[in-house]
Amino acid sequence: MIQREALAWLTEDGIAQAVDVRLARASVTRLDLTVILTIDGEQRELQFDDVLGVINAV
Repeated sequence: MIQREALAWLTEDGIAQAVDVRLARASVTRLDLTVILTIDGEQRELQFDDVLGVINAV
């Protein structure tokens, strides 16, 4: 829920009609993040691979 709260301003400000956040554990040390925005009725997907690696500067 924290991820959705962090992006709530996108719907509150009318930029996106919907925001969906998905996390997938690809391995013990890897976490992939997908953000799906619905803008003007179209879904736009943003994929962030290995966010744990980025956070930990691996």
